[in-house]
Amino acid sequence: MGTLRLVVEPVQDDEAVLAVRVLLVNDGDDDVTVNARLAVSAEHGPGELAFAVVGPDGDEVPFAARVNLGRARGEHTATLRPTVHVGTTVDLGDYHPVDAPGAYRVVATYRGAGGGGAGAEQEDDSDAGLPTGVWRGSVRSDEVTVEVR
Repeated sequence: MGTLRLVVEPVQDDEAVLAVRVLLVNDGDDDVTVNARLAVSAEHGPGELAFAVVGPDGDEVPFAARVNLGRARGEHTATLRPTVHVGTTVDLGDYHPVDAPGAYRVVATYRGAGGGGAGAEQEDDSDAGLPTGVWRGSVRSDEVTVEVR
């Protein structure tokens, strides 16, 4: 069983409204095979990444995008050696209506194959299109603050 950590970092990007870099890091001692597609969707949607965004007024900023994702497949997997990561940069303004400047608090959740209990390896994921042995479960990042100007 692998130990995964999810890191979210603010990114300076003049083209983006609310940009963050997301890294899924293998903090364990063994290799871990993960679903590395890292697609964004709502909390219970088909993607691997979901974000909780709280605006400067303290209210949650809802997920407001329409996403059309198929199932993850074997080609979406990557084997992470210890200390290795996969990552992506996301403009949360594409998914959450960000309409005011200020400090936004962001927490990301990664859901691996099946999205079940934390840290369990998948016994049989053939119905989801992923090979056997892909890490499943979920892991949350720490909260970060991103400034929108």
